[in-house]
Amino acid sequence: IGVAFSKTYITPDEFIQYADSAMYHAKKSGGCTYCFFTKSMQEDIQCHLNIVSDLRAALKNSSVRLYYQPY
Repeated sequence: IGVAFSKTYITPDEFIQYADSAMYHAKKSGGCTYCFFTKSMQEDIQCHLNIVSDLRAALKNSSVRLYYQPY
């Protein structure tokens, strides 16, 4: 089970995303448990979103090159 709560306003989508992240963290811990959403999880989500955003921008600007190196 993933548990999320906030003392400040967050959108319903953010609330679901936080609870979802906590749920997946609980599953990684072996399941049959619960986990509260924490600030470190928020930082991990933000880091992931930044990487995805940067990669999409790089692909759009053709600033990424793929090299194949066989063994």
